[in-house]
Amino acid sequence: MSVKHYTATLTTIGPVHIGTGSQYEKKDYFQKDDMIHILDPAQFFAGLSKEQSLGYIQFLERPSRDGLQGFLSENSLYDLALKCTAYRIASPLTRNRGGKERFDAVFEFVKDAYGKPYVPGSSIKGMLRTAILSAVVSGNNKPFQALFDEAAARDRGRQKTAGKPIERKVFWREIPDPDNPDIVNDVMRYLSVSDSDPLDTGDLVFVKKYDKFARGDKADHKAKMGNLATFEGNELNIYRESLKPGTKIRFTLDIDDRINAYIKLDGCALSLILKQFNDLYRACFLDSFDEAPARGTGSAGTNDNRCQYVAQAGPAKGMRCPNRAIGDTGYCKTHQDKTGAGDTSVASSAAVTCYLGGGVDFDSKTILNALFKDDPSRLDVISRILYSQFPSKVSETKPELAELRNDIMRVGFTPLPFSQVGRQAKEDHRHWKDGELGVSPHTLKMGKIGSNYYPMGKCELKLEERSL
Repeated sequence: MSVKHYTATLTTIGPVHIGTGSQYEKKDYFQKDDMIHILDPAQFFAGLSKEQSLGYIQFLERPSRDGLQGFLSENSLYDLALKCTAYRIASPLTRNRGGKERFDAVFEFVKDAYGKPYVPGSSIKGMLRTAILSAVVSGNNKPFQALFDEAAARDRGRQKTAGKPIERKVFWREIPDPDNPDIVNDVMRYLSVSDSDPLDTGDLVFVKKYDKFARGDKADHKAKMGNLATFEGNELNIYRESLKPGTKIRFTLDIDDRINAYIKLDGCALSLILKQFNDLYRACFLDSFDEAPARGTGSAGTNDNRCQYVAQAGPAKGMRCPNRAIGDTGYCKTHQDKTGAGDTSVASSAAVTCYLGGGVDFDSKTILNALFKDDPSRLDVISRILYSQFPSKVSETKPELAELRNDIMRVGFTPLPFSQVGRQAKEDHRHWKDGELGVSPHTLKMGKIGSNYYPMGKCELKLEERSL
């Protein structure tokens, strides 16, 4: 048994959100001089007089339109609050149409016991696990597609959970006790990922959710509903505390060679697998949006200063090493043995694109792009999974919506009745229209920081093998 050890660095290209499930409400933070201040309520309460503390308790118990900002202003408590700030974020709040700052709920980023943000190893390993599973499925998708269809039929068409048998077939490979074959060990235990090094609260920013519409999506439904939206995308009042673009996330990754009995894997193969996964994501999804990155065209045998090694086995079989070649050898440091030089010392991989965390696109976290190579089949499966979670709801009593109901049913979906009393008479996420638009889902998940837009969760990963 031997173990390969890697130092890994994720560099955020877009904001990355790893959530706790909790939210900061507008009573938890305030803005001063374009800085967002997260209040330490225990320290703040301890600094209040008896009369002020009673007022603060009443403020917490009652609805408040202006939140903590208004309470501090009304009671001249800014100076105390500034001394009782848990941490600060250099991120001005968005404003409403009247120019007033908006204080919305913000999903909180995970932090350690010392209040430092960090990325759990489980989040990173989950991303790698999906990419590895996709690579295995892509190499021979027909049997896995049959497994998926059988599970979906058995589960009354609930395709959201139909991927579980595929995951078990790929990863549940070891039976430690032959007398109890139901007890299995997941072979991914041979891949260990540490939590990241602690980061700084200065690396955090509040990010507003923005959905960019697919190319060819006229989005006239928004104008008809009277919603405030551009025809390129739609801003939503959903905020996430995230790592800002340009943040370096460092962690360690170890690969036990016992995994090779089931999945051929090392640092280079892992980089290739992530590259293949991102190429599928780009081809099946990103290319349907304006300003999507151009596809790479490099291939083995071309003189492009890349390593000429092509993987011969495992889920990366047939894929060319993404590393730069050393000098005129034609191979990177990892594969110098192919030239006869015999140099297999510590080496670095090329940086590869990946997507991490919450608020990212559905297609960046699924194996369906590898499972269904046929575009119509893939679009149908994904759109129906999304429709089951976000169905279209349309009033049955509004004659002006009869055409919409007919359009939804015409393509094989069933609209649900809309029961809310009021002016709005429909809630249409339009996943029934994904087949017509040629992409599912039909929005690209982005984050807005100030006036700039970034792809949510986009990172570059670089692995460097190290010796102990």
